[in-house]
Amino acid sequence: MHRAIWIITALLVGLWSLLAFGLHSLLGIDIRISGDIGAWLDQLPMSAWLDAWAPAWRELVLASLELVQAVFAWLGGAGSWIVGLVWGIGCALLLITALLLSALVALIRRTMPPAQPRPA
Repeated sequence: MHRAIWIITALLVGLWSLLAFGLHSLLGIDIRISGDIGAWLDQLPMSAWLDAWAPAWRELVLASLELVQAVFAWLGGAGSWIVGLVWGIGCALLLITALLLSALVALIRRTMPPAQPRPA
């Protein structure tokens, strides 16, 4: 049972590390939006319909894109620290959980009576 606990924990730590690596790589991308977004927004199939129902939708899209750029620019600098901290906390929680489960298994085995051999 201990082997199963620690094999599953090792797999989970590996997956957690892979997720952290992917997030760190994603936060390192420079996402400057170049070109004329306004012309691209005018070419959308539903732009006339959106103009009728939500007159300020273009300004909202442009402001949202600027906000996303600002957040990614800030996270680009602090992203590696944040990802490393979250990764460390997650790994610690996984290892503590595995330790507690192993201790629980050892405690249960100690309190159980020894197995009786089966008659042949």
